[in-house]
Amino acid sequence: MLWKNTLKYPVLMIGIILFGLYLCDPNTERFWRNHKRRFIPSTCDAVMDRIIPKALVNWELDCPGTQNLFITVTHDKADRNINLLRQDMYKELANTYVNISRFSNPETLKNLRFVNVIIVHPKLKIHSKTDGQAVTELRFKKARKEIAKHLKLTVKVKEISE
Repeated sequence: MLWKNTLKYPVLMIGIILFGLYLCDPNTERFWRNHKRRFIPSTCDAVMDRIIPKALVNWELDCPGTQNLFITVTHDKADRNINLLRQDMYKELANTYVNISRFSNPETLKNLRFVNVIIVHPKLKIHSKTDGQAVTELRFKKARKEIAKHLKLTVKVKEISE
């Protein structure tokens, strides 16, 4: 009986199958989440719109809320020594924060409440968190020592070994 009805309405069955595939697609959830937030003013979306055209290839940006920016950076350099790997990853973390401050609009970035940068490597993962105002101040710092001192004062860091 079921097969008889499916053969009677083949276009309907194809439509139901395609709708099921649409619902199972992971991009669908991201689309509807962004569609719902379309008319809500978001500082994070404004910052992300300025960063996306200039972002590096290994960056993945996400705004789960209106005041929270997540940037995931994949670190693909292979180091034999874990200390050299940590050193390279912390350099990349500092460079990421400096690039964020230079790529985005300072007036908008100042109002962002949380900026989270995650550096991912198969051996080690570094989670860091700071606020937008601290990242904005990096824009005007030129010397390495000034940048390192500012990051030490304003950024909270957590390492996870894998």
